[in-house]
Amino acid sequence: MKAEQGDYQQAIRFYEKTISIEEKSIPLPLSSLVNTYNYNNMSGVYAKLHDYTNAIVYSEKSLTIKQQILPANHHDLAVTYNRIGLTHENMNDYSKAHASYKLAIEIAQVKKFKKKFA
Repeated sequence: MKAEQGDYQQAIRFYEKTISIEEKSIPLPLSSLVNTYNYNNMSGVYAKLHDYTNAIVYSEKSLTIKQQILPANHHDLAVTYNRIGLTHENMNDYSKAHASYKLAIEIAQVKKFKKKFA
C-alpha cells in the first residue's frame, strides 16, 4: 500500500517489520516461504527507487529460500528468476539478465509441457 502511494522508504520499513514479526510468529519453514513474498516486494520497491543493488539482494534472498523449499520447476522460481533478469537488464548487465531469463523460460516451458500432457 505504501509503495503504491509512493512512500517507498515507509514501505521498506513496513516489509522489514513484517519479516521480523513473521519470523517470530510462524514456524519454520513456513515463515521462510511466507517471507519470500516480502523479500520480492522489497525488491520491487528498491527497483522503483532505482537501487538495483538492493533489489538484487532481496530477490536473491527470496530465490535462495525458494530453492531450498520448492520443487526445481515451481512457477515461483520462474517469477523470481524473471525479476532478477529484469533487474540485471535495468543495470545494463545483459549477460546476467539473459542467464536469469533463460532459467525462467526453462521452468515455464517444463510447466507448460507437463500441463499439456498431464
